[in-house]
Amino acid sequence: MGKVLSRFINGWPGAVSRVKDDVIVSMKNVGAAAIHPGDPVFLKNTVTPGGVQGFISGTTTENEFVGFAVRVPDKTPDSSAGNTAEWQTGDTVDVLVRGSVVITCATSNAKIGQQVYIRKSDSALVTAAGTEGSTIPVPDTFIRTPRDSAGSCEAVLTKRHIQ
Repeated sequence: MGKVLSRFINGWPGAVSRVKDDVIVSMKNVGAAAIHPGDPVFLKNTVTPGGVQGFISGTTTENEFVGFAVRVPDKTPDSSAGNTAEWQTGDTVDVLVRGSVVITCATSNAKIGQQVYIRKSDSALVTAAGTEGSTIPVPDTFIRTPRDSAGSCEAVLTKRHIQ
């Protein structure tokens, strides 16, 4: 007997969800930690040449925001220990600087149009500002679809922060 699909997920974190308006640039991961698909990335100019790094609580500011690490199918690195590829230090990361991307959202009742924030305590993406100083806003980034059963939702980045 066949099965009926009654729920669909928004996609996998880091997947470009609408290609009509997307702008993707490639930048080197110059941070000390790996960057995962769907992670927000930030400019790091303290090394030469500059590049991007993931969020670091206490040092990263919203003014350094560049975009989200995205999966480009013909370039995404292989994964040897699971189903998530990541970009290690020195790898070239594809970064969505405008458009829509699937992200993992920790807010269970994320609603369309809400601003996206990074919670400093665990680097999770949320839709509530929380207490003062507990989050930083992800500039010009808003929820586009409600969160699905896998904890993912679509976010839209409406303005480029790097050329």
